[in-house]
Amino acid sequence: MSRSHKYKRPVNKRKKFRMPEGDFRQIPHAILTQMGIRGRGGIIGDLHIPYQDHVACSTAINYLIDKKHTDYLIINGDLLDFYKLSTWEKDPSKRDFAKELELYHETLLKFSSVFKQVVYKLGNHEDRYTRYMRRNAKELLGVKRFNLENLLTKDDDGHDVIKNLKMVDENRVIHAGRLNIIHGHEYKFAIQNPVNPARGLFLRSKANTLCNHFHQTSQHSEANIRGTNTACWSVGCLCILDPDYAPINKWNHGFALLDFGRRGDMFNVQNRTIIKRRDVA
Repeated sequence: MSRSHKYKRPVNKRKKFRMPEGDFRQIPHAILTQMGIRGRGGIIGDLHIPYQDHVACSTAINYLIDKKHTDYLIINGDLLDFYKLSTWEKDPSKRDFAKELELYHETLLKFSSVFKQVVYKLGNHEDRYTRYMRRNAKELLGVKRFNLENLLTKDDDGHDVIKNLKMVDENRVIHAGRLNIIHGHEYKFAIQNPVNPARGLFLRSKANTLCNHFHQTSQHSEANIRGTNTACWSVGCLCILDPDYAPINKWNHGFALLDFGRRGDMFNVQNRTIIKRRDVA
């Protein structure tokens, strides 16, 4: 008895379509737990060194120390001002770039003596350096020693300014559990117009998000039809409140306390305002 064989039709082998490669890139998120960072810490931003308000800064850091929120410090953009590298009209009597870097290094050392880990996310003022180099020193863009991250993490002798510093590129989102942290300039169109910055951030991000950048303390939260709550925060600044370019404004001093990573993805934000440079509310 002969065994029957099933007839197989020949497969039409088509070549798969392949698009030519372009300049595609994927920017990974900065996940703090993967960087070994969790627990209770603080978030500050917009010091604009050398135009920081030293009294307000001291108030914020001492409050974090008193509340035992010293596992980490997240510097959420604009730690430096980069005044002399901006495209705005500049006062030649203002402090030069070298002195600004010197004060920045001194500040990092003080932060490092208090916090176990320091995370520094770059903001739009740090981007002034990159834009300056593109305009005025294109030939040096590929030289490692002139790279912005290298400039901010190394001293003049090429040694680490501090050992516990982790840099986060300005285009990356920081994940602290279910909380997203951005500087705020990443959304190219103004988000502070709908009532306050936190409300505008909510309309853009549609997720639990915290930002600095707008120099205002605000909070907005909403629950959806299933009762799931989403909250957004904008954190106050720690720079002087009446600079020459904006003597009248709606700014206020502030900082935030953050606790995350000890119960899965859960997090807790306490957004604080500093009143008259010394009192925390």
